[in-house]
Amino acid sequence: MTTQAYLYFIPIWLSFLISLWLSFFAWQHRRVAGATAFAIYAFAQACWTLGYLFELNADTLQQKILWDDVQYFGFLLAPGAWFVFSREYTGRDNPRFLWPAVVAVPLISMGFVVTNQFHQFISSNAVFIPSEPFGTLIYDLEFGFLGFSVYTFGLSVISFVYLMQYISHAKHQFKAQASLVLVGSMVPNLSMLIGFAGLEYAGQRDITPLGFAVGSAIVAWGLFRYGLFDLVPVARNTAVENMDDIVLVIDPHLRVIDANRAAKKLLAVNVGQHVDDVFAEWKHILARFRDVNEGRADISLGTSHFELRIAPIYNQQEMQGRLIVIHNVTETVNARREAEMMYRIGRKINASTTYKDILQALVDELGPQDYIISLNVFEYYDFATATYITTVASVPVGAREAQTVNVQEEIRLIPQNVLGWLVVEDMNDTTQADDATQAFFLEKNVHAIAVTSIVVSGRTIGTMSFSCDQPRRFSEYERRTLLAVAELAAAALDRTRLYNEQTALVEQLKTLDNVKSQFLASMSHELRTPLNAVLNFTELTAKGYLGPVNERQEDALEKAVGSGRHLLSLINDILDISKIEAGQLKLLIDKEINLNRELDTVIASAESLLGEKADRIKFNKDIDPDLPCIVGDKRRIRQILLNLLANAVKFTDEGSITLSAKHRHGEILFLISDTGPGIREEDRDLIFEPFKQTEKGIVHAGGTGLGLPITQRLVEAHGGRLWVESEVGEGSIFFVSIPVQSQLLSEQLTE
Repeated sequence: MTTQAYLYFIPIWLSFLISLWLSFFAWQHRRVAGATAFAIYAFAQACWTLGYLFELNADTLQQKILWDDVQYFGFLLAPGAWFVFSREYTGRDNPRFLWPAVVAVPLISMGFVVTNQFHQFISSNAVFIPSEPFGTLIYDLEFGFLGFSVYTFGLSVISFVYLMQYISHAKHQFKAQASLVLVGSMVPNLSMLIGFAGLEYAGQRDITPLGFAVGSAIVAWGLFRYGLFDLVPVARNTAVENMDDIVLVIDPHLRVIDANRAAKKLLAVNVGQHVDDVFAEWKHILARFRDVNEGRADISLGTSHFELRIAPIYNQQEMQGRLIVIHNVTETVNARREAEMMYRIGRKINASTTYKDILQALVDELGPQDYIISLNVFEYYDFATATYITTVASVPVGAREAQTVNVQEEIRLIPQNVLGWLVVEDMNDTTQADDATQAFFLEKNVHAIAVTSIVVSGRTIGTMSFSCDQPRRFSEYERRTLLAVAELAAAALDRTRLYNEQTALVEQLKTLDNVKSQFLASMSHELRTPLNAVLNFTELTAKGYLGPVNERQEDALEKAVGSGRHLLSLINDILDISKIEAGQLKLLIDKEINLNRELDTVIASAESLLGEKADRIKFNKDIDPDLPCIVGDKRRIRQILLNLLANAVKFTDEGSITLSAKHRHGEILFLISDTGPGIREEDRDLIFEPFKQTEKGIVHAGGTGLGLPITQRLVEAHGGRLWVESEVGEGSIFFVSIPVQSQLLSEQLTE
């Protein structure tokens, strides 16, 4: 290869390598706006140049045409990619269809290129002319090539206009960067025009690849000199100039070398001004951050809040200045504080049980206000069925305490537009309120109001309002607060309604329960007197005191006496439980009960209860011989133990029953155990409820289910405890713990 050929080949190979490297580098930065388009543009250049290199080395007509066709792909793709890049670089938005169109045009056009031999729409009369240093491909250009040229040059001209417009108002490094980008893009186009003019180099008319080498070198210089993809402006005027944040660039001499529109407006800063003058009114901030190269801080100026960031700007590891960004975070800070306040209000409202408490939670956070805060509730908690609305609580102007009130208004008198959301800042302004609304509120001397409905599950139950006796503007913050508190109050009001209803229901049930208990006590007492008389006369008759009776009559009378005694026992149980529930149970308290003597009586009674079971059940006794005397009602203590022993006898068919009494740590612990069927775990609480029995209890003994509840109440009346331990099939153990010296009973003795 001749020296002339080397001189031609070397710059073209360099052009290919530079374009390929630029494509790879830009692709690595594709997250930056414009980088993807630039990568495709550089890749198209590389394809064009590579095709040209292979064409130069081709030594036949067919090979020349093949590689010439390959160059068309880069020729058609590069202008489209550059067009997309120029739009993104200068801050213009690209429509969705742009990229598909940019890719589709080269692909469709290549169909015409590869089939040119059939229609010669692109070129014709191709001839290979052997020459030094390279063979030359000569052909006539047809109408299709003209269309391709118009497409590529048209996009290039539009891209040129975009860049020129940007350069005309760009500043500092952006202007130099954009200028290099523009020059780098123009060189290949100029080379193409030179080729069209017929000028040759080394026997070749197409010197566009050489233009790529020069243009790529210029772009690469801009890449390293100005950091093309580290500092792509992407319409600085859109991305920075129009930012709400203050952006300043300070040089090492503390002079402003760049400032966006927000900085100029809020700080009245000018390029070249010293920071001491810029921050003259913020001296405390200037003193704190004047010599800081990097940092972040939150600052407050009056009611405004800002986030200050300072970052160093380096050039080849040398600090060239500082970037200062001041971001207004007032809304963020206020929103956070507002959220925290609403959280505190919400917690208090959720704990409220009265109307007054609901408004007090609000005024505790807001403090005294220049308007009246009112809470209003519809009758029946439902606007649809209510006739009246009642103001149930309010906070007067300037007050720190909510008040409970009761001011009633007929719903038919209230304008319908008050429901929902209504804000009137000047009631005399006809554009803000209709005649009905004006008349209603002005009569009450309300000249400004913000009111919202309180809704629960789609049901309007009331309203909350801020009202003032003179025109007033309600801020967005106050409006949000009213809406938020009304929403929180909805659940609280519904809960208050349920609480009030439940309280009233409880009181009603207590009254009914007392009436029931008193009725049962009275009826039991009234029934017991004649029943005792019936039993007495029946016993006298059965024993023949009123005349002789035969055996059948005696048997019938004894059965009548047994049934009567059972009925008397039931009446006594009902009387006891009624007295207990009515609070009428009185203990006959003895200061010194001899338990050993009382237990002898209990044991004798228990043994008689065994009856015909005596031969199948062993009765065990485990009683300390020297039990201390205790304070209590000895008749009721006997009743406690006999009730438990009677239960044991009823449920035990064979085995044993044990009565134990031990002195333990100031208490007497009684234990009554049996080998009966036992009690299921889920029934252990049931057996202590009045009139409740287990299935086994009903089958074995019938009755009213009052024995154990009465026993438990009597134990508790002595200041003790009753509990049970049981396993199904293993029997049951009832424990009774009674204090030796009950504080409860001792206090009753002194009364």
